Amino acid sequence: MLSTVFFCKLFSNNKIALIEDGYSDWKNISCHLSSQECSPKHCESVSRWAELKMRLNEGITIDKQNQKIINAKTVHWQNVFERLLAIIQFLAQHNLAFRGSSEKVNQRDNGNFLAFVELIGKFDPVLQEHLRRITSDEIHDHYHGKRIQNELITLMADKVKETILDSARQAKYFSIILDCTPDQSHKEQMSFTIRFVDIKEEVSLREHFVGFIVVEDSTGQGLTNAFLDELQKCNLEIRRSRQQLNYATKVKTIKNHPKSKLRRPLDKPLGKKLQQK
Repeated sequence: MLSTVFFCKLFSNNKIALIEDGYSDWKNISCHLSSQECSPKHCESVSRWAELKMRLNEGITIDKQNQKIINAKTVHWQNVFERLLAIIQFLAQHNLAFRGSSEKVNQRDNGNFLAFVELIGKFDPVLQEHLRRITSDEIHDHYHGKRIQNELITLMADKVKETILDSARQAKYFSIILDCTPDQSHKEQMSFTIRFVDIKEEVSLREHFVGFIVVEDSTGQGLTNAFLDELQKCNLEIRRSRQQLNYATKVKTIKNHPKSKLRRPLDKPLGKKLQQK
């Protein structure tokens, strides 16, 4: 019944009881549907739908030119973002600064990011066209500002972090290395490093820095709570950890040291378990 009224709803101007007023004579619904399907208006609506479907698939609708322009813009911006992401990845891999004293292209001291955009634009037609539109004021949203840089860096960092954690979950057992140190603003930060055996392609020992944890309480209890909260966010189980935690900083209460908080009789090292077996 739905297919019967669908075409007429879209392409017919005539009022149909099934669509406008509803239908309650369910004993004779089959006869009514048969007569509706054989009506000239229904056949015309089906024919219009078939023609529209064919034109959509072949891209020959009345707005074909507009759709081509939209597709061309989409491809252009995809290519621009691919190059911007490649520049960000290169700067991050080589630990280079992104920004300078200026945030505009074709100006001195505008930083490594914009300098790379200008350099690649001399040889790459995509960025060359992108820079031409910027200098000629054809576009105002060029996606070179510090906000978009930070957003792209965050998105890439989240993807890398999730890949690392996914490998650690597949490895089943892992060890955690933590180290607390204050930054320039005297805020205590705890570095979070994970070590595991990667078994995806070939067996190899992996050690990855995951991130920093801001610590409000530097006592043993506070460090333990911050560590357990981070494990929960990373979807890692503490019972899979197979190494004592290492802290390179002094804690304020030795009796509340995190090692004593996390030590359990069941969490024995992996080597001892193998020896028992």
